[in-house]
Amino acid sequence: MSQFIKKDYKNLELANPRKIKEAGQKKKQLLKAVGWVGVAGVILLVYWLFFSPQFKIQEINIGGINKISRDKFDKIVNDYRYSLKWLIFSRNNTLIFSEAGLKQRVGQSYLLENIEVEKDFPAYVEIWVEEKDSNIVWLTGSMCFNLDQDGMAIENCESAVRANIIRIKDDADNPVAVGKGTVSPATLAQMIKIQELLAGIVKPDIFYYHVDGPYSVRVTTEQNYEVYFNLEEGIELQVERLRLLLAQEEIQQKLPQIKYFDLRFGEKIYYQ
Repeated sequence: MSQFIKKDYKNLELANPRKIKEAGQKKKQLLKAVGWVGVAGVILLVYWLFFSPQFKIQEINIGGINKISRDKFDKIVNDYRYSLKWLIFSRNNTLIFSEAGLKQRVGQSYLLENIEVEKDFPAYVEIWVEEKDSNIVWLTGSMCFNLDQDGMAIENCESAVRANIIRIKDDADNPVAVGKGTVSPATLAQMIKIQELLAGIVKPDIFYYHVDGPYSVRVTTEQNYEVYFNLEEGIELQVERLRLLLAQEEIQQKLPQIKYFDLRFGEKIYYQ
């Protein structure tokens, strides 16, 4: 005998397809509205941070400059300040103005000991420059560079005529760029020693040096004669031999006609 199951439909709730569809559409519209509000918020935030006057740099103060050109350095800073990042954002903004970026830009013209950038939000920037010491001038071709104690070119010269400097002329006229080496630190130290030891004997004018050799240097003097030094031998002994030679009365009488002294061959000193 077949059994029939009786179902009770009295309390069964049937979903309304139209209401479900409307609820889904409302949810989509709400999400879309929230999305547009979010996009608008991001746009407003980006504008406020990077395009509004809020963070626009009003003033840059630069300290620590003593030897390098103030006008040239100011121009480098301003060129960087008014350039664009990613072709969109002006760097004239305290949020975008970068110490690393400024160092890279300045490094194309100057090799400095350090640059520090401090920001006083929202609109002020302070730059502190620590220069490298330089009393050494390197001449090559028509170019002039200041060197540090390691022989690195730290900047272009404003002038090669200054007091208490060592002027070195590269006889090979090799090209030089800021941040690149010119002569080894050991060789440069020898030339500095020559300059110091000659004090009181004769005043050097220009050191002529050929990077590719021989390992010697020709020094012109303000007394119109030249002195050749062997950079592989003791500089002290060579200068002492020159001092003793110049003390001789015979040499003093001939000095106006002497063109050079050659100290490169040990105890033998040649002059003409």
